[in-house]
Amino acid sequence: MGRSADYILKDRTDCLHCFIHASTKFKAERIIRLYGESEITPLERLKEKDAKRQLNYKRYTGREWGQCKNDILSLDSSVLGLEKFISLLADLFKQQN
Repeated sequence: MGRSADYILKDRTDCLHCFIHASTKFKAERIIRLYGESEITPLERLKEKDAKRQLNYKRYTGREWGQCKNDILSLDSSVLGLEKFISLLADLFKQQN
């Protein structure tokens, strides 16, 4: 879910602890598709957003954001496509519970 959910829900056994990431190219294309062009390039927007995420995560959890040791699974959402990715996560969650 983001927003430090891996830390907040770390003791819950009914959660699938997964870090979802994507290539920079995929994220930049998605930004343009969803939000359109702006005077700030997609790469600058990503850099700014990720820096804020890192600071926020570190501030509230004391841990480093994006580290695989914080989750049991790390998936690149740009590899399979959104539909297959969602299906895979749903199947994994069902099998876990």
